Amino acid sequence: MNASEVLDRYWDGCLPVDVVGIAQRMGLAVESVDVLDNGASGEIEQAADGSFVIRFVRAEPEVRQRFTVAHEIGHFALGHLRGSQRMFRDSVADFSTGARGLERQANAFAAALLMPARIVEYVLAHKDIASDAALARHFAVSGVALKYRLRDLGLTSI
Repeated sequence: MNASEVLDRYWDGCLPVDVVGIAQRMGLAVESVDVLDNGASGEIEQAADGSFVIRFVRAEPEVRQRFTVAHEIGHFALGHLRGSQRMFRDSVADFSTGARGLERQANAFAAALLMPARIVEYVLAHKDIASDAALARHFAVSGVALKYRLRDLGLTSI
């Protein structure tokens, strides 16, 4: 299932996108934790009973927490957990090394979930947003996440 399908099925249409609400409507539990064993920002894990739980580090900035939850929803929706019981999102320290493979796919999913293309285009055309920082606040995402999403959509900064 791609991000658009998840939005169509589970999103209430309000901004910023409520990723915890979406996860819960998908049947995923969401927990904030002090720290994860491997130093990651988040994880999704399948329990022995078949249920899934997303964990994110509560000490990280809210925009990173939101992206982490969206990223873990991506692992679930994209079927990355087949044959694996757990997937992780990189730590802040590892962010600049560049994601590959499944992590890149989950990052793209998260960006599309948090900043739906049609909504980004609508906001740019119809709302009085004067800067990239204001647009990032509108979607409750980091400036870096916004920059990459605008690039991926073929849009320029404000």
